[in-house]
Amino acid sequence: MSDRAAVRITRQPVNFGWMRRIVQVGLSPALIIALDNVLLISINVMLRKYGGADSDMLIACTAIMQSFMLVITMPLGGITAGTQSILGYNYGACDEKRVMKAFRCIVLLCLVFCGIMFLLAQTVSGAFVRIFTKDPAYIDMAAYMIRTYSLGVLGLTIQYPFVDGMTGMGLVKWGLTFSMLRKGIFLVSVFVLPPIFGATAVMFSEPLSDVVSAVFSGCAAMFLLPKLVAKQCCK
Repeated sequence: MSDRAAVRITRQPVNFGWMRRIVQVGLSPALIIALDNVLLISINVMLRKYGGADSDMLIACTAIMQSFMLVITMPLGGITAGTQSILGYNYGACDEKRVMKAFRCIVLLCLVFCGIMFLLAQTVSGAFVRIFTKDPAYIDMAAYMIRTYSLGVLGLTIQYPFVDGMTGMGLVKWGLTFSMLRKGIFLVSVFVLPPIFGATAVMFSEPLSDVVSAVFSGCAAMFLLPKLVAKQCCK
């Protein structure tokens, strides 16, 4: 507001085109977070339905497992969301080489992080569970859930950078499409696996969706992304 400010706040006419782009960019993570809650509720519903006498224990162990997964997904989301501006800037500058180089570097960074967390999940998950409970039955079940649920975590090294990267470049429909693909596979698996293989089979919904979506996202990153960047350069 001051006259000495290098960039002053001024009144500008409402630009509905800008407003639409801003809403689109913000809508993607909002929908992703909202649907994550739906998926967690769905898991608890199926555990309650097919868990029998152990349903309360299974739901409690799932809460512990989700706490561990947050240790993976929150920093991972921070990496990919924090690098959106790098991809967006170079995409706007029509620098295809730097976009692809940035994407490879982001994937590599995510791979290192997820690789470390995968090893921890498969080896010392019991130690993490003991933070929450000392009951041996709960420790064994929660540790099993963590090991199973995190089997496909390396697939997130492609899925997260691709979805967030597309969003950061303003290609929201592509990022949202591949995110919904992963969640769709997850949701179908949640309702299909327990009736066939038992309540704890619901834990395989996550690695199944992670691996399948990573394959599609990886193919899109190799074949679709260069075409989108080239199309931007032709404008």
